[in-house]
Amino acid sequence: MERPNIPPDSTERQILMIFNYIFTVVFGAEMFIKVIAQGLLHGKGAYFSSGWNVMDGSLVIISFIDVLMSVLATTSPRIFGILRVFRLLRALRPLRVINRAPGLKLVVQTLLSSLQPIGNIVLICCTFFIIFGILGVQLFKGTFFYCDGPDISEVVTRNDCLTRNKENLWLNRKYNFDDLGQALMSLFVLSSKDGWVNIMYTGLDAVGVDLQPVENYSQWRLLYFISFLLLVGFFVLNMFVGVVVENFHRCREEQEKEEKARRAAKRAKKLEKKRKKYEKIREERVKSLIAAGIDPSSVDIDGEIRRRRRRKRELMRRKLASLSIKSQGNIQSLQPDVMTVFSKINRSWEMREPPYYSQYSKARLFIHNIVTSKYFDLAIAAVIGLNVVTMAMEFYKMPKEQSHSTVPLNRHQRFWLLLSGVAIADQSSFYRPIPCSLLRHTTHTLIFSLITSIELLFDFYHYGPKPVSSFLIPHTLIAALSTFVNSLFGFSHCSQTCILLHHLTYTLMSPLHTSALASLTLAPNLHPPLSHHTPLCPSSSYPYSSSSACLSPPA
Repeated sequence: MERPNIPPDSTERQILMIFNYIFTVVFGAEMFIKVIAQGLLHGKGAYFSSGWNVMDGSLVIISFIDVLMSVLATTSPRIFGILRVFRLLRALRPLRVINRAPGLKLVVQTLLSSLQPIGNIVLICCTFFIIFGILGVQLFKGTFFYCDGPDISEVVTRNDCLTRNKENLWLNRKYNFDDLGQALMSLFVLSSKDGWVNIMYTGLDAVGVDLQPVENYSQWRLLYFISFLLLVGFFVLNMFVGVVVENFHRCREEQEKEEKARRAAKRAKKLEKKRKKYEKIREERVKSLIAAGIDPSSVDIDGEIRRRRRRKRELMRRKLASLSIKSQGNIQSLQPDVMTVFSKINRSWEMREPPYYSQYSKARLFIHNIVTSKYFDLAIAAVIGLNVVTMAMEFYKMPKEQSHSTVPLNRHQRFWLLLSGVAIADQSSFYRPIPCSLLRHTTHTLIFSLITSIELLFDFYHYGPKPVSSFLIPHTLIAALSTFVNSLFGFSHCSQTCILLHHLTYTLMSPLHTSALASLTLAPNLHPPLSHHTPLCPSSSYPYSSSSACLSPPA
């Protein structure tokens, strides 16, 4: 009912203030009664031992401070600024309903318990964004520029655009991949599925730096955008929903257990009341017998109760006896097998194999001790992070001095990462069965070492004394694979993140199989693809024109 145009001296304002005072007094009285009944801080059921009571008490204290400040504001205008802050905090009063509504309480508990796993998912999501961002910078930096003007029919380069007509402009797209920040912003738009088609087709049309885009110049770049949408836009972002749903079910089970315990306590309380009632009736019966002059000991008041109890004890004794006989027979029949198992365990304990690293040489054992230490993991994680940072430093129009200065640092980091990969792979023994986790870890390490070796070789040929202009494997692909494997190598040291990646890998299989089946089914029925730029300008070779009949560039 609060509005900014309520006059201060109006009846409506006075009524609202009176209701505010009444609610504050009622809430304060509730808090005061609970503190007296349960205690303030100490004790099993103290008031402030519950987080919900802490929230309620804080809101009540804020309400009293608000009332106090409103009284002081009439005498001191300087306190009016502080009063507005407490009036804003007064808006949190509806949160008191959460403690009274089990459904809302369950939702809040779910959100609070989901914070830790959501942090791991945020780490995975940021890593995938950085990986695709670095790859996007490598692929598209400086290529999203285009010529806009009245005469762009024969424009091929930037110089043609600026020299052919003075009204021509060489503009850049709003969402581009010139540096890592712009790439992350563009990927965020892609993941939100809002305007992702324009960004994707702009990437397909990009030709090169200072070159006019050409329609569908490289359709293979669809793999970059579609893979990002499938991997990040659908699966990684939906993991947030999965974590919340999982924690919701877990919190609901805990709430059901608490409800069962509460019901059991109520039943026990009812049984205690019945017992006290029975004792009271028995005492009254004894008093009535004494008043009638009859000896209570001569009357069997509890005869029926004793007979019932005796009958129940006899039945229970028979059941226990039958169960003990069956268990003894089973133990006697299983005794030879148990002795056989214990004898096998003893023999295996006596004949157990020594550790796989016991026959290592001194040099290899020294490397093994270094690799298995926690400081080695921390050092490698730091080198991996520094490596990703140096790869993310590239941007459009990067000075040659800075570009060449990062090469030795990047090469030095990759050399140490290569040594660490070889050292960790050295932990596996070829003379004993390798566990599945160690096999996976060793496989990832060998792949990482192979990719690092290829990139070191490429850097040597590209930045060495005799640079080579062409190479069999593109540098962008090597950089992307190296970043991806570096991230997996770093995630292998974090158990929670590794578990989430394991679940994500298994989750990807079913949609991939379904997509493959759908593509095989629909592929024969597809028509030739239509152009995504409609209508085209009849007087230009590229549809980006300022004419009203042509496709205008996005704002």
